[in-house]
Amino acid sequence: MNDFISAIKRFIKSWERSHPPTPVHYASPQPVKTLNSVSIETKQILHATPPVEELPWGPVEQRKLVVTETHSLKIGPDCDLSGLFLDGAQLAGVDLRGANLRGTHLNRADLRGANLSEADLSWTHLINAQLSDAIVTDADFSYAKMKAANLSGVDFSTTETFGAEFPDATTTEAHPDIPVSKPSPRCNIVQIKKVITVPIGPGCNLAGQDLSGACLEGADLRGANLRGAWLSSANLIGANLTGADLTGARLNFAQMRNAIVDETNFRDAHLMGANLVGVDLSTANMWGTKTLHATVEGAIDFYSYLKAFNPDWEPKKK
Repeated sequence: MNDFISAIKRFIKSWERSHPPTPVHYASPQPVKTLNSVSIETKQILHATPPVEELPWGPVEQRKLVVTETHSLKIGPDCDLSGLFLDGAQLAGVDLRGANLRGTHLNRADLRGANLSEADLSWTHLINAQLSDAIVTDADFSYAKMKAANLSGVDFSTTETFGAEFPDATTTEAHPDIPVSKPSPRCNIVQIKKVITVPIGPGCNLAGQDLSGACLEGADLRGANLRGAWLSSANLIGANLTGADLTGARLNFAQMRNAIVDETNFRDAHLMGANLVGVDLSTANMWGTKTLHATVEGAIDFYSYLKAFNPDWEPKKK
């Protein structure tokens, strides 16, 4: 009997040596990350993350707008026009002695015969400008950009031109077809055109922006913030202004034919002389809105009416 029991014990010990027990872990270690496990985990996270919600009014795009302004500027000896956008200005024969034109944009401007003696034109943009016979005695043209400018008859012998750029400039009449403006000792009215890049689209924020004369025909401006914006003489024909906030906005002489203004807020806005033909204002907030001379029916608006009498007339900005 004892031999039988001893034989069983030897069998059990022999079996344990050939079949080691599986260890039991009561605290599971961190799993080792392999390439496959990382991919799986990332995929699960992406599926678990809710999709990004789009703006309620849709995408907003960056758009370049050409804004036209008519300013009353004092142009003459010692005037300060620094940094202004005066591209295409007609300043032939104008007396600009001692004027500050530092950094001014005068691309394609007509400065033929102008007196620029002792004027500061450093960093000025004069690309394709007409400067023939201009007087530049003791003027400062440092770092001025005069690419393709017409410099015929201009004497730079006493002029500072350090860093100035003259590529493709000519000393002969480059554009004989352009008439010379009537010489004048002083000019007061200058039309300024500038290019600005602003976000245009549903829900965009243009509060306080000066967009006078901007072309926004057919623009989608649903829910846009246009509080206090300047939109005088702007083209908003067919624009969608549903739910937009134009509180205190300036829309004098704006062209708004067939614009959509469902629940648009025009509180305290200025719509004098605006063209509102085809515009349904029944759901718009017109509390305190100024609409003197606004056109609501017919084909002729007040702006066109006045322009018929004087083609050069433009409304004052303020």
